[in-house]
Amino acid sequence: MSGVATTALRAAVARALRLGPPLTRRVDVRRGVDVVMRDGAVLRADLYLPRLPATMTVLIRTPYGRRGPLSLLCGVIAERGFAVVIQSCRGTFDSGGRFDPLVNERADGADTLRWLKHQPWYAGRVCTYGPSYVGFTQWSLAQDAGDQLAGMVLMVTASQFADSMFAGGAFSLDAVLTWATIVTAQRAPRRRDRLAALAGLVRGQPRLRRGLAHLPLLETDAVATGQEVGFYREWLRETDPRGDYWRRRAHAGQLTQIGVPVFMIGGWQDIFLPWQLADYAALVEAGARPRLVIGSWTHGSLDVFRTTLGETLA
Repeated sequence: MSGVATTALRAAVARALRLGPPLTRRVDVRRGVDVVMRDGAVLRADLYLPRLPATMTVLIRTPYGRRGPLSLLCGVIAERGFAVVIQSCRGTFDSGGRFDPLVNERADGADTLRWLKHQPWYAGRVCTYGPSYVGFTQWSLAQDAGDQLAGMVLMVTASQFADSMFAGGAFSLDAVLTWATIVTAQRAPRRRDRLAALAGLVRGQPRLRRGLAHLPLLETDAVATGQEVGFYREWLRETDPRGDYWRRRAHAGQLTQIGVPVFMIGGWQDIFLPWQLADYAALVEAGARPRLVIGSWTHGSLDVFRTTLGETLA
C-alpha cells in the first residue's frame, strides 16, 4: 500500500474515532523486528516511530496479529506523537514458541520491557494499551515493570480469566469455545486457510454451532475446529477457579503493587464486567485512584476504542 493510501486510511480511522488532528503524518514503520526472550524464543514486533522528539512508547502485546485495522490504529496513535510497539504473543502468527494462553505473558512482557531499554528511540517510559486478552497481557507485565511503566489503558478485560470461564459455576462454553476457534483459525499455516476459517466464523459459524451442540464436551473442540485444542481441553478439566492451576494464571493478587495511573473501560454487556469491577475495587481499596468508564457497550463495540483514544490522546 502506498504512503498516500495509508495516510488516507489513517485519516479515515481518526475521523471514525473522532480524534483531533495529528501532530505529524511522517511515521516510520519497521515490520517483523526480532525481540528475543530469555529462553531463546523470538517474538516479532512492528514499530511505528513518529518523526518527532522521543516521547512515550505505547506497547500492545496481542495474540491477534499486527496487520489490518490494528496496523492503522497503531499508525493513528503514532501520528499523535507516540512511539508504538505492537508485538505478537508467543506462538501466534510469526512469533516463535508455543501459544499457551495466560502462561508466558508475565515473563515475555518483562523480557520485552528489557529489550525496549536498549532501543535508541526509546525515551524510558511506556504505557500499555488494549482490550480483552491484550488487557490481560498488561496486567501480566505490570508487577515487574518498575518505573518504566507510566500507565495502563485496560479495555473490557480483567486481571484473571478463571471466574469468567466458570461464570455462575458452569463452564462458559460459548465464550471459551468461540475464542478457541478464533485462535486456532489464526494458526493455520497458509494465509488462505486462515482466511477461510475466519470467513466461516462470519458466515453464521456452522462448525462452531455444531461444536456447541455436541456431547461430550471434551470433543467439542475437534468438532468446531477440526483438531484437538490443548489449552481448551485443559480448561475443561480444571474446574476449580480457585485451584493452583488458575492461581498460576492470574494476577489479581498483585493489583496492590500497581502504582501507576490506570484507565479502565468496561461495557454493561461485556463478559468481563463483574471481574473488571472487582479489579477496580481492589485498586481503590489499596489507595490507588483508577479511572473507570462504563458504557452501554458489548465486548467488541467501536465506542470502547473511541472513548479510550478520545480521552488518552486528547
